[in-house]
Amino acid sequence: MSMAMSGRSLPVRPRPRPDETLTSWVQRLAAAHGMKVHTFSASVLPDFNFWTRDIDLTTKDAMLQKLSRVTAIPVSDVRRCTIGSYQGSVFETLRSSRNTRWVRTVGVHHRRRERPGQQVCVGCLREFGYVKLKWRLSLSFLCIVHEQELIEACAFCQSPLELFRRYIESEVNDATLEARCTSCRHRLAAGRRVHSRALLEAQRRVEQAIDDGYALVCGERLDTCVYFNGVRLLAVACVSARNAKTFRTAVGLRDDIVFCKDQVFDELPARARGEVLCAIIKLTDNW
Repeated sequence: MSMAMSGRSLPVRPRPRPDETLTSWVQRLAAAHGMKVHTFSASVLPDFNFWTRDIDLTTKDAMLQKLSRVTAIPVSDVRRCTIGSYQGSVFETLRSSRNTRWVRTVGVHHRRRERPGQQVCVGCLREFGYVKLKWRLSLSFLCIVHEQELIEACAFCQSPLELFRRYIESEVNDATLEARCTSCRHRLAAGRRVHSRALLEAQRRVEQAIDDGYALVCGERLDTCVYFNGVRLLAVACVSARNAKTFRTAVGLRDDIVFCKDQVFDELPARARGEVLCAIIKLTDNW
């Protein structure tokens, strides 16, 4: 009898780790039961297309409630594993049919991810063995723990990161994600070392604002949604506005940061996004 049909809680129920994605947690649940992750999800969640959708982004309440029942974990804790948990703090509205502000898209096609929307810190992946939710935000550009840039693709074959494909298509059921490219099997190369204290402080400020629910601007508390809306306007102006060069000069961006015409901020490489956000934070500190 399948786990879904038995109606009982799972025998082993590891809790989601801090800031863990839903897909990462389900992979660890499957590993805890010695099952292929696809077999596990088909057994526990037979009514849902789990791996052919961007589940971290678009998750039905019924799926979250089912996971809550079989793991005996409050549905509110399960919901915190999804990008929807940022609604009201990072963005106002979650859009499943089109791009959501600050969210990097992965371009799901069947079980493949065709766009480099998933970022990771290789150091964190090797040390902690799970994927963090904040890595899907374009507001994230480096890891303040390991002081290195986040990566979005394999340095050897340039394929987008598909950390779970190996666990879906093989008999592997390791409890810890392996820091390898699932296309060419090379070990993932760590992002460039970050020596700039300004960039590290900018990332720390962004993460603190998300965690606290407010940002400090000139000593005043500002709701994070309002704050990030303002940051967004300046970021878009620096990248794609008609007078983008003028805006970049106004916020103090370095001349050697290269932008291409009609680029979208969320799709910029980590270093470029970091420089833009760092300049904007410096600007707002002087308001």
